[in-house]
Amino acid sequence: MTRAAVFGTGNWGTAFSLVLADSGTEAVLCGRRAGLAERINRDHENPEYLPGIALPVAGDTHRLVHLHQNVPGVLAAINRVLADHGVNVEGQLLGTRDEYGYVLTDIGSEYSEDVLAQLSAMPVTIRLRTLRSP
Repeated sequence: MTRAAVFGTGNWGTAFSLVLADSGTEAVLCGRRAGLAERINRDHENPEYLPGIALPVAGDTHRLVHLHQNVPGVLAAINRVLADHGVNVEGQLLGTRDEYGYVLTDIGSEYSEDVLAQLSAMPVTIRLRTLRSP
């Protein structure tokens, strides 16, 4: 299956992700407002920009969102923790700006609390969030 990430949870981004999903593409909608992203993930609807329109549910995936200090080697360190615990990465995105960076990691398997503890304990970690779709 083809996968795509759509950045922006407004009218256009949400509608475009629906078009992609209707064409058989697994679309991941990414936004900067954590509260809205959580509501979209939980309710499978964008209550602010497309209320009443049901969004498709991705099958049993987890997303790890890692906000960190922008220093060399963070992506490798994250992947080392995941590999050491047998966690297979299905998709990953790294972005940086000035002193901050983020890594979005999609995985399709269960993981232990030790994975989260090790990622949270990294000296460069600012915040770690997890999202799961049913």
